[in-house]
Amino acid sequence: METFWSGVRLPTITVTRGNAIGSTNP
Repeated sequence: METFWSGVRLPTITVTRGNAIGSTNP
């Protein structure tokens, strides 16, 4: 389960950061 959640959390964090960067630098 730890591997599963790690695989889910990492992409989520990446997407969140990507959205933040995209919003800051359109």
